[in-house]
Amino acid sequence: MLTVYLDKNIYSYFLSTPIDPTYQRFLDYLNSNVSNFLVFYSYAHIEDLKQSSSTMIGQNLAIIEKIAKNNYCYYDSNKNKFCVGFYTPKEVFDCQEDLLPIIDKLIQLDGLDMFLTPEIKEQLEQLKKNWEKSEMNEKIDEKNLSLLDKVFPTDIAQLSINDLLRESYLKLREFSQNNSIYREFRSISNDTINKGKFTIDLEKIDFDKDLKGSPLQKSFLEYVRITLDKGENDEILRYDHHTAAYVGLDILGLNMDKKVKFNNLLVDANHSYFGAHFDYVVSNDHGFVIKSRALYKLLGISTKVLLPEEFLAEAFKAEISIENSETDFIKKLDFDVKNCLIKRHNVIGNKQELEYKIDHHYLSYFNTVVYITQFNTKKILFKKEDPIYLQNRVYAKIIIEITRKCINLFGIDSLGLGELKLDEEFKEPEKGYWTGRNWERNDCIINLRMVEKRLELSITYF
Repeated sequence: MLTVYLDKNIYSYFLSTPIDPTYQRFLDYLNSNVSNFLVFYSYAHIEDLKQSSSTMIGQNLAIIEKIAKNNYCYYDSNKNKFCVGFYTPKEVFDCQEDLLPIIDKLIQLDGLDMFLTPEIKEQLEQLKKNWEKSEMNEKIDEKNLSLLDKVFPTDIAQLSINDLLRESYLKLREFSQNNSIYREFRSISNDTINKGKFTIDLEKIDFDKDLKGSPLQKSFLEYVRITLDKGENDEILRYDHHTAAYVGLDILGLNMDKKVKFNNLLVDANHSYFGAHFDYVVSNDHGFVIKSRALYKLLGISTKVLLPEEFLAEAFKAEISIENSETDFIKKLDFDVKNCLIKRHNVIGNKQELEYKIDHHYLSYFNTVVYITQFNTKKILFKKEDPIYLQNRVYAKIIIEITRKCINLFGIDSLGLGELKLDEEFKEPEKGYWTGRNWERNDCIINLRMVEKRLELSITYF
C-alpha cells in the first residue's frame, strides 16, 4: 500500500465540468484501488481554500474527503514535528478562525507596547539603534531604499515602539496582499545575483554549487541557511529548511512563476514539504513539479513528483505486478532473485546478505528484497525504502491493509487470527514493535512483524 499526496489543483480538476478524460481516468483509478494507495491531505489544502475566492468551498472539501478520507497531516509548531491525525477536511476547515480583521482593529490602538515583555522592548530599542548606526539609509540607493521601505519601516530610528509595531504589521499585510512588491524584490535578486545564468536542470542539480560563482558567493544551501539566520553548525528544523529552500528557488530566479502570488508561493512550499513524507506527489502545476523535483533531488528525498498522466503510467506498472496467490508470490520472488541486479553484497563471518534492486512493490508496499544465508538457514527479507522524511514511520492503516493482503495470499495465520486489531495486538505501539503474524509451512515460516517502527515480511527456510 503506497502513499499519495495530491496537489490542490488536482482536486479542482476532478470537479470541472465536463471533466478532462485524463482526470476522469485518474479519479476512477483512485476510487477502484483504495487497497493499494493511501491518499493524504494537509493543512496546506485548507490554506488554499481559505485564500480562495471560489464559491465551491463545500464541493472542494467534499472531493478531498472522498479521495483522502480523514487522512490528515499537519505541522505542529509547538513540538516542531510532522504529525498525522484523523480529521475530515470539513472538520479542519470549520475549526479555522480569521483573526486578521481583529488584528487589523487592534493594531490601530495606542499602547500596544504594554503587551510586550521588557526583554522584547529592549530588543526592539536595540534594533532601532543598530539600524541608525549602520547608516543603511545612506548606503542603499534611492530605488532600492524605496522598495525596502515597502516591507520594513526604514525610518525606524524615529519611531516609537508602538508605531514600529503598527508600521511593521501594516507593511507585512501589504506585502502579503500586493504581489507586485514581491515581484520587485525577486526581479532585483534575479538581476543582481542570478543574472539569468542559473536555472534548474533536473539531469544534474548543479545550481547549488554554481551559485558560489555568482555575486552571492554562496551555494544555494548556504544561502538558505543565511536566510534562516543559522550558523554553519546550527541545527535547522526540517520544515523551516524545506520551505525556505522552496521559496529561495523562486526568489533567486532559478525557477520563477511569472504570475506568482507570494501567499500562494508559501502554500506551495508547504505542499512540497508535506508531500515529501509520501511515496508520490501528483500535481499539474509545472512550476511546482520542477521546483519539488529539484529540491527533493538536492535534499536526497526519494518521493516521486509526477504529473497525472505519469502517475497513471506508474500505477499501471504497479497494478500488473500485484500477486494473486501464494504461488504467484513465490514465482515472482524466484524470478527477481535470479534476474534482478544485486544492489548490495555483505559478508560477515558465515553470514551473507544479498540485497536486490527491484522495480515493483510486493503486496503493493515492499520494494526491497534481502537474501540472507547463514549455516543451513536461508531467509528472505522484504523491506520498504521510504522517503527520507518518512523513515521510521508506518501508518496504522497500512499495517492493517498489509496484514489483510497477507491473509488473502497465505490464509489464516498459525494462531487462527483474522483481521488485525491494533488495540489488542500492539501492546506498546510507541516502541514500534509488534510480534506480528506467522504462517507455518512444511519447509518454512512466513512472518509479518514490526521492527524498530518498520514493517517487515520474511520467509525463513529450514
